[in-house]
Parts: sequence; structure tokens; C-alpha cells
Amino acid sequence: MLAKISKFIVGVLLIPVVIGITAAFFNSLKDIGALSNGCAKIFLKGVILYVVIHLFIFKPMYIYTVGHELMHAIATWICGGGVKSIQASKEGGQVETTKSNFFISLSPYFIPLYTVILVFLYFVIPFFIKIPGLKTIFFFLTGVTLSLHLIFTAEVLKIKQPDLINTGYLFSVVLIYIVNIMLVAFLICLLFKGVKFETFFYNTYVNSKNIYIRVVKQLFFV
Repeated sequence: MLAKISKFIVGVLLIPVVIGITAAFFNSLKDIGALSNGCAKIFLKGVILYVVIHLFIFKPMYIYTVGHELMHAIATWICGGGVKSIQASKEGGQVETTKSNFFISLSPYFIPLYTVILVFLYFVIPFFIKIPGLKTIFFFLTGVTLSLHLIFTAEVLKIKQPDLINTGYLFSVVLIYIVNIMLVAFLICLLFKGVKFETFFYNTYVNSKNIYIRVVKQLFFV
């Protein structure tokens, strides 16, 4: 009970960071618009395609669930645990493990597994084979997979999954949001030259600090 109360308090205290990191993220997006190499447009086409498919054609729930449960399993192995069974379907999925902790529970919401796999393949494939248009394919599929992860994560947050309840709902949602924005910003900085992660991080710090200062002044110095 004490742990849940502590996490709730931390979740509330992190709300200024949510606001600060959001403002910094949108500032980074402006830098993408200034790029002229065409990669941003290809990336955006991937985003738009997935959004259209998700909203108007079908929701690839099975694909998301497989990635979600695989990430649980990978996180378990990273933490030194074992995986007894793994199930995935359009209705949902389940992983039975020998170990459970905060990272194992929330890792699927933090890490866009399919996007990470794409980034890995993009840097590894050229060592073995030359594929014409690989850069175009990569940026397009990155837009697709990142959109899949973010949209499904947003939908899952609305239904209060057991993973989130067990670790404190407000704390989990706030932390998932912050980590996702950081990861997306990092990927953007990795993919688009001219967009600096240091700048994003600094802007997040400044924005958040200013909000904390304003809140403290309102509470104690008015």
C-alpha cells in the first residue's frame, strides 16, 4: 500500500516533466520540417499510411500483441528470469515467467520492438547485401511501426491493463509517456541529421524547471 501511495505521489510530481518534455518534443519536430533530404516526407508517409489503416481498414491487434508479449519475454531474459509459456491472439496475450518486476511489466509500453528491430537491420544489412532503396524502405517502415506502437500504447492506457494497475496507474501512465517521448525523440535524432538530442534534453530540463519554479511560487510565495 505504501509503495502504491509513493508511486502516486511521484506520478503527480512528474506532471511538470510531462508538460516540459511535450513542448521540447514539438520543438524538435519543427527541425525535421526544415530538412530537405526527403527522409522526413518518407517517414511521414509511413505514419499517415498506418493511421489510415488503423482508423479505417483494420487494427492489426495480433501483430501488436505478438510484439507486446515478446517484449515481456525479452525483458524477463534480460533480468535473468525464465519464460515458461507465451501466448498471443487477436483477443490478447499472456506470458508466464519465473520472474516479475517493474521493468518486465512495463517494457512493452516503453520499447517499440518492431522499430528497434528495423533500426538494427538497417545498420546490419549493408554489411551483407546491398539493397537498392533501402533507406527509403527503412524510413517508411519506421514511420509505420512507430505509429503502430504509439497508437496501440495510447489505446491500451485507456483500458487500465493489469500491468499498469499493479505498478500504480498514474505513475505508470506518466512514466510510459515520458519514456516513449524520449525514445521517439532519440530515434528522430538518430534518423535525421540536424536534430540534436542534447538540444531536446536541454529544452526538456529548462521547460520542466520553469514549471516547477512557477508551481512552488504559487504554492508558497503568494
